[in-house]
Amino acid sequence: MTSQPDYIIPFNKIDLRDIAQVGGKNASLGEMIQKLGSKGIRVPNGFATPALAYRDFLRENSLEPKLSQTLKKLDHKDFQNLDEIGKKNYNTISVR
Repeated sequence: MTSQPDYIIPFNKIDLRDIAQVGGKNASLGEMIQKLGSKGIRVPNGFATPALAYRDFLRENSLEPKLSQTLKKLDHKDFQNLDEIGKKNYNTISVR
């Protein structure tokens, strides 16, 4: 049996070593929960959705090719169409 990836990771299982996996804010919250709770400082608990979940979502929904095609049209000189490209990719991901 293959194991499923963890798409939800509780903050109390995250620390600063996990920045690449969950991002800086989530890693910082995990670090605070682990280090400050014992000092009486209350930090709201929660969870992180790791970058792997996002990448798997894109792949499973065949969104990577369309996003890449749109990004190829980005004006790399002065980024005049950055807003347009961003909106197109946002709509590709969010309108399902």
